[in-house]
Amino acid sequence: MQQQIYHLRFGQLRAGALFKLGLVCNLAIWLIIGLLLGLAGLAGYNVVSLGGENVYGVAALITAIVLAGVFSGIGTVMFVLGGLLVRLFGKSLLLPVNDYGIGEESKTAEVFN
Repeated sequence: MQQQIYHLRFGQLRAGALFKLGLVCNLAIWLIIGLLLGLAGLAGYNVVSLGGENVYGVAALITAIVLAGVFSGIGTVMFVLGGLLVRLFGKSLLLPVNDYGIGEESKTAEVFN
């Protein structure tokens, strides 16, 4: 049995798909960091601050998770704007855009089972 892996062209991604992809990736990274720092603040370490003062206990855990969500949102907006700018101005910026996206041309891979 032969399967083919197809490449998704860069121009095929809509803003909503870019947003979802960016949000999932940013949440995965920032929530791990937020949980680790929140647990350290829960244990009494000086790692979470709010308004210039250190926060401890359950407040540190909640603050770290909320801040992780805020940082995820900011990162997602930057990811979406970057993707849209490359899509709009990719050819005028002399980026090597081809049928498969940005960069060198790649071939369709075949997988044999």
